[in-house]
Order: sequence, then C-alpha cells, then structure tokens
Amino acid sequence: MNKSESEVLKELIDSSPKEEYNIEFVDTYLLLLNYLDKKSEEYLKYIDEALTITTPLVRDYQKDYTNDMISDSDVERNLCELLSLKMEYYVFIKDYLTAYELYNELTKEIRLSGCTRYYHTRDLLYYQMLKSMSEEYPELKFFDSINNKTFKILSDFDGLKTNQQILLEDENGKTFKFVIIDIRNN
Repeated sequence: MNKSESEVLKELIDSSPKEEYNIEFVDTYLLLLNYLDKKSEEYLKYIDEALTITTPLVRDYQKDYTNDMISDSDVERNLCELLSLKMEYYVFIKDYLTAYELYNELTKEIRLSGCTRYYHTRDLLYYQMLKSMSEEYPELKFFDSINNKTFKILSDFDGLKTNQQILLEDENGKTFKFVIIDIRNN
C-alpha cells in the first residue's frame, strides 16, 4: 500500500531529530500544510508546531540586526507565511478576536523583517474577515462599497484622539463617519 504525501511528510517530521532545527525542517511543515484540510484541528496543530520551531530561528537570525536593517530572509518569510495561514484559519472559523490578534502579530513580524509582500496577504485576510463579519453584523456591509476607494477627510483635527469623530467623503460625495475608540503606538 502506498503512503499519501501527507503521511510521508508526517513521518519525516516525527522522525526528525528535535535537538537542532533549520529552515528545511520548517519547509517540510509548510509542504505538509498544503496536503491538510485547512478547516481541521490537525492543520492548526501543525501550524502551531511550525511556529514554535520557526520563531526562535527568526529571533536567532535577527539578533545581529541593527535598528535600520531590513532582511526579508527565507526564515522570516516562513514565519510570515505561517502567521498568515494561522490568521486565515481563524478568519475561516470566524474567531475574529484571535484573527485580529494574528493580524497585529503578522504586522509586527512584517515590520521587523521587511517581508513587505505579506502586507498584501494580511490586508486580503483582514478584508475577508470584515466581509465575513458583515454577514453577522450588517452595519459592517459598507466595507464592501469602500474597498480600494480614496477618501477626502472633511474633519478638522490636530492629531488623533480617542472619542474623536472623523468624517470622510468618497469620490461620489458619499460620507462616512467614524469614531476613534482606541489608539495604539504601532
């Protein structure tokens, strides 16, 4: 009986020495994830295992960074890929709070590594999350109509403050009102 690709990869992962990890080991996890059901707990389990291995590899790689250095290395891209896959999983199962935490974590990793290509993935997943949320929260449906539009700011303000109201206008003259409820340093 022939083994499936996923069975072979799982055996390879399980039989690999656990003392010293490298990027090829992380690549094996990423390859395995392509064969697994993205809706399954097993999929999430392998993402978490791979993140446990990848994060220290990235931190070790980054320890020689200077403040103005941007790397975009293979191992950093792997970390961003894994965080993207994990965020996608939580968007799919509609765990929006965890997905948003991963959005922030992915944003931090992109900034640290310079893997800017992952901003596109992050933004797409965020938009998918808002679209999914709008099914449960109809007041968010307006995000469908404002995607990729340019807005003119109609409000006068000196810096952003909590509880501040901002009024925006799109190209068609339609206005949108937002209230700032939280400001974060990043």
